[in-house]
Amino acid sequence: TQACHEAAARPILIAIDQEGGTVARLHDGFTESPGAMALGAADSETLAEQVSGVLGAELRALGINWNLAPVLDITHDINNPSVGVRSLGTDPERIAALGVAQVRGFQDAGVAATAKHFPGKAKTPVDPHISLPVIEEPLDDLWHTDLVPFRAVSAAGIASMLITHVQFKALEPDDPS
Repeated sequence: TQACHEAAARPILIAIDQEGGTVARLHDGFTESPGAMALGAADSETLAEQVSGVLGAELRALGINWNLAPVLDITHDINNPSVGVRSLGTDPERIAALGVAQVRGFQDAGVAATAKHFPGKAKTPVDPHISLPVIEEPLDDLWHTDLVPFRAVSAAGIASMLITHVQFKALEPDDPS
């Protein structure tokens, strides 16, 4: 990563998927952190921020300045194969508060955070990496549930959002997001 930074004519972004828990690309010699389900169960914004701060500090030391985390999907369907233990829980307001804390931890360490999977993909048992999930929920329902954490991290200054590959009929009747 250092060679890439030095070779670039302008500042560059180097990204990784280091959520903690089951989605951690760096292992040997790096902090093994609790995943989102464990952080949600602990229900501590301080802990969530500290864990993300440690991960962010390690990433920054490697020259990685953009992390594809945190996951802000709400557990609606426990059978969703692509979210599962990667979710902070079932309460949109608690996920919002814990997600904002995670964003603070990463970004205070100098690593851009990414809220995912906008606008929320956990209301289906279909893995979007295998087939196209379709969610036929009214937009008002999304506004009061799945979008709550995304609005919170947006207001808190998150660097980016990752859009999910799910079709939301209320947003786009013919194509996936």
